[in-house]
Amino acid sequence: MGDEYTHENLSVVGRHIPDEWDGKGTNPYDTDDPVTGKYQVGVVIEGVFVPIAERKASGLFKDIERAKSADTSQPSE
Repeated sequence: MGDEYTHENLSVVGRHIPDEWDGKGTNPYDTDDPVTGKYQVGVVIEGVFVPIAERKASGLFKDIERAKSADTSQPSE
């Protein structure tokens, strides 16, 4: 069985896991959907998410916005 795969054609997915607020005191975030916490990329195996990579969510979302801005600022050919 060493050369046989048990799961092929897995879907690569991503998920945002915001930092949690315990509900005590004032809300520490300036919006109801803060860009905090982490972002995980992984695969789903029979309904179970298996993380492969993880990074800070705020950095990823800033990178995405910069990429979007760069795409719109370059002339199309």
